[in-house]
Amino acid sequence: MKRIFISIALLIACQAGFALDIVGSKESPPSIKLGSFVQFYNLGSNGSIKLNHQSYFRRARFYLEGQLNHHWSYKAEYGAEKPGEIKNLWISYKSKHNILKMGQFKPAWNAIQNQSSRYLWFAERNLPTNAYSPGFRRTISYSLLLSQWNLTATVFVPGTQTQSQIEGPWASTQRVLYVPWHVPGEVLQLGLSNWYQEPSREKTLGYRSIPEASGFAPVNTINTSTIQNVNYSETLNAEALYEYKRFAGIGTLTYNFTPRDHASNLQFSSWALELSYLLNDTVLDYNFDKGVFRSPNNKGRAWQLALRLSDANLNSHDIRGGRELDTTIALNAYFVNHIKLGVNYIYANVSHSDVTSNGHANIILTSFQVSFG
Repeated sequence: MKRIFISIALLIACQAGFALDIVGSKESPPSIKLGSFVQFYNLGSNGSIKLNHQSYFRRARFYLEGQLNHHWSYKAEYGAEKPGEIKNLWISYKSKHNILKMGQFKPAWNAIQNQSSRYLWFAERNLPTNAYSPGFRRTISYSLLLSQWNLTATVFVPGTQTQSQIEGPWASTQRVLYVPWHVPGEVLQLGLSNWYQEPSREKTLGYRSIPEASGFAPVNTINTSTIQNVNYSETLNAEALYEYKRFAGIGTLTYNFTPRDHASNLQFSSWALELSYLLNDTVLDYNFDKGVFRSPNNKGRAWQLALRLSDANLNSHDIRGGRELDTTIALNAYFVNHIKLGVNYIYANVSHSDVTSNGHANIILTSFQVSFG
C-alpha cells in the first residue's frame, strides 16, 4: 500500500503545475482521426509441445483519436477480435512538461509492454512481458517529460481488461527513463520500472506465458497455476533501448517477488534481448513520450530482420511452473506504411515444469497486417 500512496502523492503534487498553465493558453482547433489495423495469423508447429494450428484474426482494432484543443487529447479503441472488449478509452491533458492521463490504457512499465501491437518486431511480445505485463487497466497516470528524463507514476483503480474481473485488486506502477540522446536514427534509453499489486480477495494470483506464438486459443507453456496465501506481488524491470542508424536493440531484466503467508516467499526472474536490422536505408521512429520504437520512418518499402532470445523461469520453492527459453527469428516487409508481412520462426524449449508439458516446439508463424490512420 505504501507504494500506491507514493504514486497518489505524485499525482496530486503535479496539479499546481497544471493550474498555472491553463490561464492564457493558446487554443487550437479540435481534430479527429479514425483508424484501424487488422492482423491475420497462420500458425504451424512440430515437436513434443502441442499447439493449436489454425488461421485466424489475431487482432482487429478500430479506433478514434484526436485533440479537443492544445491541451486535451483522447482515444477510444475497440478490439473486434474479442467482441465487447474495449482496449483504449482515455482522455489526456498536456501542459508544458506534464501529462495527466485518465481512463483505460496500458500503464507505463517497459519498452515492450508499451509498444503498440502495430509496431511489434515479432508476432507476440516476449516471455517476460507475457508473464508479468500489467496489460490494459483502468488507470490514472502522471508523466513528467524533461529533455533527458521521463518519469511516470500510475495508480490502477479496481478492474482489469475483462468485465468479469471488474473488482480486481489495487495496483500501481512507476517508470523512470534516462535518455541521454534521442535524435532520428540515434537513441539511447535506460530505464527502471516497478509494478506493485495486491492479490485478489481470495489472496491468490498466478503467472503464465505463451511461446511467443499465439493460436486462437493460446497454449500456456509455463504456468504457476494459482498461488495461494499471497500478501502482494512486486515486479521490477530494468531496460535498455538503443538505436544507431539501421540497427536497434532492446534488452530487459525482470525480477518478481511474491511473499506468502505460512509459506516460503517466491522469487522469479526473466530476461529478454531483441535485435533489429533494417535492410534498406531507413531508421525506426522513436516515441519519447512512451519510450518505445515505432515503425520504419520512410513512406515506401522497408525490410527488417530481427532476432530475439528470451527466458522466463517460473520455478521457486514449491511452485514449479517451468522454465522456458525461446529463440525467435523474424523477417518483416513494410509497404507504403499500410501493409506489413511477417514470417516468424520460434524454437521454444520448456523444462522443469510440474504443471505443463516439458519439451520443445519448432514453430512457423506467418502474419499479414493492414492498417489505416
